[in-house]
Amino acid sequence: MNFPLIILRCTLPIIFLVQIWLIHPLPSFALTVQEIPNPRQDYYGWVTDMAEILSPNTETQLNQMISNLEAKNGSEIAVVTVPETQPAATPKAFATKLFNYWGIGKKGRNNGVLFLVSVGDRRVEIETGKGIQQTLPNAKVSNIIDTKIIPEFKSGNFESGVVAGTKELVTSLKTEKHQLVKGPVTNIFIGIFIGILLVLMFGYFQTIFYGIIMVFYSYQTPFLLYISIGTFIGILLIWPFYKKGGYLSSSGDYSSDSSDGCSSSGGSFGGGGSDGGGDGGGW
Repeated sequence: MNFPLIILRCTLPIIFLVQIWLIHPLPSFALTVQEIPNPRQDYYGWVTDMAEILSPNTETQLNQMISNLEAKNGSEIAVVTVPETQPAATPKAFATKLFNYWGIGKKGRNNGVLFLVSVGDRRVEIETGKGIQQTLPNAKVSNIIDTKIIPEFKSGNFESGVVAGTKELVTSLKTEKHQLVKGPVTNIFIGIFIGILLVLMFGYFQTIFYGIIMVFYSYQTPFLLYISIGTFIGILLIWPFYKKGGYLSSSGDYSSDSSDGCSSSGGSFGGGGSDGGGDGGGW
């Protein structure tokens, strides 16, 4: 028996496979947040389905729901599915990093949500922005995952679970409209009050200099002028606070008229942030 020949015949296939692997390595599904396509930049939408578990009709349905919410009160929801979240330490860490990398939610209001599904990790993560954690506390997020999403995923119904979870998030975030209205109305009244005070002040100073004005010009400044000046100064004083609250947006954040359910308001998310709020669950 020729043992060297037998050994050679056994090792040749192994050597051949190793050479093939070195030339054509197996594809890797490792992802970084920079490699996830931003749906706002790609097609003004809200859904990125890298795991390919959603049909086009379901994506359109999700985009329409989220666009309607964003048009109503400015809240933003990103729905993302991925094959896996490696090399991130955990799916939660990946979700937080992706949320802040995209800046989901409006700047200053931080009213965004990331709905992440990692098929390979068999994990759902819902990351919430800092500004909506009273509306969507961690306990409520956990309840949505446990009652609306995980049962569907365990049955293999990924689309149903994603739609059901998104509907619950949209319903919860609709209450944010009260916060949207309260700030501007309050600021307007403050501006009017400041304007009235300034009008009174101008009126007082006018009586001091009235004699000088009459001597040189023989003209009495109309009261309407003081109202205009006071109102203008009041607006100038209150404008920074009004804009800082996130109620104005140069990109028209609160409009949506696209027939495919995608918002036509801008090319990216609004610049919000998360400090790790939300919850997750496995199936």
